[in-house]
Amino acid sequence: MSDDKRVDPRSPEEIQAAQKGLLKILGFATFVPIIWVVLMAWNGFQNMDNTPYGDVEFAQFIVTWGLLSPIVWISCYGYTYFQIRRGNMNVGAYLPMIPALWIVFWFTIQFVRQSDWFM
Repeated sequence: MSDDKRVDPRSPEEIQAAQKGLLKILGFATFVPIIWVVLMAWNGFQNMDNTPYGDVEFAQFIVTWGLLSPIVWISCYGYTYFQIRRGNMNVGAYLPMIPALWIVFWFTIQFVRQSDWFM
C-alpha cells in the first residue's frame, strides 16, 4: 500500500490553483524572515571593522550568506512558480523549503559558533 500513489480526484487546474495558493502563502511566510536576515547581514557588513580578529572570516561568511538570501528566495520561488505554470507540479514539493532552511541554518550556525558546543 505504501508504494501506491494517492489518488487525487481534483482536476489538474484545481491542483495547479491550490499549489499556486500554497506557494504564495509559503512565499510570504519566508519573505519576512528573509528581510530580517538581510537587515542583520547589512548591519554586520557596515560594522565589519569592529569584528574581533579571530572572527573576521566567520563574519564575512555569515554576512555573505545573509546578503545572498533574497537571491535564493527569488530564484527558488520564481522557478517553482514558473514550473507550476508549465504543468510540472512535482517541483513544488520540496524546492520552496530551501529558503526556509537557508534561514534556519543561518541562525543555527551563529548560535553554535557563539555557544560552548563549538569550543
